[in-house]
Amino acid sequence: MKTIIKTVFAVTAIALAVTSCKKQNEGTAPTGTLKSANGIAAVTPVVSDTIYGHWANPRGGNFGSIYLNLSQSASLDTASTNNSRFDVVLTGTNNSFVEGVNGYTLEYVQNVPFATIDAFTIGTAATSIGRSTTALSAANGWYGYVAPNGNTLAPNFYIIARSNDTRPDYALRFTAIVGQGTATLNRGKFVIEYGEIL
Repeated sequence: MKTIIKTVFAVTAIALAVTSCKKQNEGTAPTGTLKSANGIAAVTPVVSDTIYGHWANPRGGNFGSIYLNLSQSASLDTASTNNSRFDVVLTGTNNSFVEGVNGYTLEYVQNVPFATIDAFTIGTAATSIGRSTTALSAANGWYGYVAPNGNTLAPNFYIIARSNDTRPDYALRFTAIVGQGTATLNRGKFVIEYGEIL
């Protein structure tokens, strides 16, 4: 009788272990995928570009403008002022301020996963987004000055470029910021990631 009870107990324990493992695996999402609440990647494809600002003296120098076409990788232009191909422009000191052009307006969000930004994400509207005037943990710009390290990225800070017509909306984030040059002649070097909002 003891042998039968031990056998029944062992079979039951094995069955419970197998069932538990199976249930855990069924509810686990695949690793390495970007998922939004509706099950698809909301920002896609994510393109990465390095942007070099114009050289100038930050003490009143004119850094000009760098126009970006977010529908094409590395589609940058430094001369056009009103070309309909462009969605945002980098302007101001070290070309570090982002502004919308050709009907695009800007919003920013912080502390949300980049891949989950979608058409229903509501950000804070801004006409120009550059250096934050608040603490970086609750930033109103994509970077700030943090002593002694200097210019520092605001964590999990994303810019949304909204179209006022049938063109797509985009999400944009800066992933690196480097100052090049001297105190009297310098430029910014930025790495950005961006993609269409689905």
